[in-house]
Amino acid sequence: MKNLFLLLFGILFCVNLFSQTIDYANFDYSLYEKKVLEKINNYRISIGLKSLYTSNTLKNFTSVKTSTQNSIQDKAFHLKADDTNDTINRKLYDELFNITKGKCGVKEPSSVFINEGYGEIISVVNGKYDTYDVLANDVLNAWLSSPNHKKIIETKFVNLDNFAGLISCSAKISKSGKLYTVVNFVSVSNF
Repeated sequence: MKNLFLLLFGILFCVNLFSQTIDYANFDYSLYEKKVLEKINNYRISIGLKSLYTSNTLKNFTSVKTSTQNSIQDKAFHLKADDTNDTINRKLYDELFNITKGKCGVKEPSSVFINEGYGEIISVVNGKYDTYDVLANDVLNAWLSSPNHKKIIETKFVNLDNFAGLISCSAKISKSGKLYTVVNFVSVSNF
C-alpha cells in the first residue's frame, strides 16, 4: 500500500511540475518564455535543424522592445532592428562565443556581422489557458500553420561555419488581457 501511495504521489507531483497551472494574476513570464523557446527548438530538431542558443542580448535588444510596444499599443507590429549596429552585433557574437566556450570562432575577430537575422515572429493570444505547456504548444502550432511564420522558424540560422545561431523570447500582457509573444532569431558570423 505504501508503494502504491508513493507511486501515485510521484505521478501527481510530476504532472503538476510539468503542467504548471497558469495564475494570470501572477503570470510567470520567464517560465512561459522558456516553454516557447523549448517548443521551437524541439520542433527544429525534429525536422533536422539545429537547436538555437538562448540570447539575453537579443532579448533585450529586440524581443523586449517589440513585446512592450505591442502590449502598450495593444496591437501586433514589428519594430525595425538595425542589423548593421556594430555594438549590438559584437555583443551578440561575444555572447555566442561565451555560450559555446569559444567553439564558434575566435575571441577577437576583425569583423562581426549578421548573416541571417533578425527574423521575428509575433503571436497574440486573447483568452485563458490552463497550463503554460498547453499555451506554448498552441502558440507554436499557430505559427506553424502560418506559412510566413513557419518559414522563419524553419530557417537554418547558422553562421558561415554552420554553427547554430541565437534565439530570444519576450511576452507581455496588455491592459485588455491579450498576451503578446515575440520571438527573434539571428545568426552572427565573423572574419
